[in-house]
Amino acid sequence: MIEKEKLVCNITHIMFCRQLLGFLQDYSSRKIRIITKLYSIILVSALIITKSIRLQAIEKYNKHTDWTLLLIECFFYSTVAYQTKDGYIYRYYKQLRYVDSLPGAERVFKRLEYFLKYYLFFTLVNKLAFDLLYCKFFGQKCYKDGYYDVITNVLMYICIDVGRFSFALIFCLLYCRAKLLVMSLENLNLDDMPQNRYAIAKYVQMYESLLDSLRSVDNPMKLMVSIFQFGYFTASFVIVSVTTSSLRFVIELAYRLNKLKFNGPEIWSLVFSVLYVLRPIIFWTIPSVALDLTTDNINKIKIICIEKKVLCSSKYFKVIYIPQMNNFRLVNKWNFFFLFF
Repeated sequence: MIEKEKLVCNITHIMFCRQLLGFLQDYSSRKIRIITKLYSIILVSALIITKSIRLQAIEKYNKHTDWTLLLIECFFYSTVAYQTKDGYIYRYYKQLRYVDSLPGAERVFKRLEYFLKYYLFFTLVNKLAFDLLYCKFFGQKCYKDGYYDVITNVLMYICIDVGRFSFALIFCLLYCRAKLLVMSLENLNLDDMPQNRYAIAKYVQMYESLLDSLRSVDNPMKLMVSIFQFGYFTASFVIVSVTTSSLRFVIELAYRLNKLKFNGPEIWSLVFSVLYVLRPIIFWTIPSVALDLTTDNINKIKIICIEKKVLCSSKYFKVIYIPQMNNFRLVNKWNFFFLFF
């Protein structure tokens, strides 16, 4: 694995959790590589095969289709991790020479580290807490479904959520780096001093290094988004009934709110409603909001660079800077992610 000291923040605990859930990592020791590879294959295979066998007993077509899509999504996430060993995440978290050493970078990355840890904690606990409460207050139905089924359901959902967690890992760091560039550019004071005539050119190079880091994860992230699109949105288009994902969510939420209105504020009902609402909101909005804010920061970088260019009187600066501005258009190719969140 890539050494911790070369990463912008410590993601060791996050990647260890991914390994525990079957997302293969790369290790320097050959024995550990063999053990983790066998562990990942056995865990994912056992989960998928077991759940596939149980699905044969499900008579409802819609529910059967939903779980089939979830199994396919889980399988593809695990396959991507098996092929890449999450190397694209480690590559992206390697320190960029100039961007990650800007003033305030250490504080920003420390906050990012805490945020990712809390986000992962919510990912692991949310579905587990919901199903535990479900079994506590609906013990007969939980017993009818079988506790083994409940455990496999929780494990399946957690594996899928952790598989999608790579979106947050990439997009949140992208936002932090773009924000650092904006903050540094806003505080940049240009004058006619000889040593300052290359200042904007240096920031353009920083931006280009930011684009290069994105290119290094371009193919894996496109594949992950395609898997997410298939696994989640296909259900909404294939199952044309009241049990589609979005409509089912609205109906379930309306039912809980209506029950809350007539029966009073029951604690377990409130907890159910909060957990049921928070999970999709958190997982849909955080990556897309991070990318949206990053786009705003990129636009600010272009505006600030143009303003600094106007203020700068160096002829050399004008010669090298204008051609580099075309590279800012490359970031537009990442806007396709908005279509999937």
